[in-house]
Amino acid sequence: MASMTCSFLATIDPNEKSSRGSESASVDFQPTDVAVKTLENVLFGNTNTIQSSSSNVEKPRHILFEDVELERQRIEEELNKTKYRLLNTTELLNESELNNVRLSEQVSLLKDEIRRIERNMDRAESISNLEYLKNIILKFFMLKSTHERLQIIPVLVTMLKLSPDEQAKLIHVAQQTTSIVDASSNSEPNTQQVTNNANSNSSAWTSYLNMW
Repeated sequence: MASMTCSFLATIDPNEKSSRGSESASVDFQPTDVAVKTLENVLFGNTNTIQSSSSNVEKPRHILFEDVELERQRIEEELNKTKYRLLNTTELLNESELNNVRLSEQVSLLKDEIRRIERNMDRAESISNLEYLKNIILKFFMLKSTHERLQIIPVLVTMLKLSPDEQAKLIHVAQQTTSIVDASSNSEPNTQQVTNNANSNSSAWTSYLNMW
């Protein structure tokens, strides 16, 4: 049996042995290469990623520092731009608030002016009956007591469309003045007192009429 094995090995061509050895070597190397490529494709889908990362690793350290510095500068520029936009927005907001305050004041003034014009229009319609208004005013002067004059004031307020402030001033004037009848009845005993009363009445009414 041993002699048969030796004779079989002797019949094998040496070239065939070398070719088989090279094929086995190539087969042993080839599957490893294929396996590596297949793993890369499965994990990354493309070998360019590994190549680019390896190229980054291969970059010199000073180049990497320059890239980091450029990125830092870019971020700082973006931050400065954001701060500038925020500052402008804040200024615009402050201006808008000031404009709102001014507009509110103007609206209030316009409303007061509209009310005044409406009172003037109503007053013009009421004054069309001048005879009745004349009698009311004369009665206001002729009344003796302050209480009676105060009762006439609502009629004057309605006819003349007086504002609350004007009504208050008219009440103040009515409380300070005396009637014409009282002044004329007291003219004989004390002329100086009548003159003083007339002057005070005139100044009181003048102070009220000046606001028209």
